[in-house]
Amino acid sequence: SQVRLAIPRDRTAQLGLSTEEGFVLSRLQDQPAPVEALVSICPLPESELLEILRRFLSEGWIAVT
Repeated sequence: SQVRLAIPRDRTAQLGLSTEEGFVLSRLQDQPAPVEALVSICPLPESELLEILRRFLSEGWIAVT
């Protein structure tokens, strides 16, 4: 699967994210990126990263392709 940012970048500052969530969101762009690439660059455990991505998806902040 690939993920991309689904909201305008300037809106991300208003989301009240944790440090970890902010890191993950900062790695997302308007163009789709493979989840595996995020796993390889993210210092978080894979399970935590996937939980953050699930939350972002449920909030409508990211899109999955």
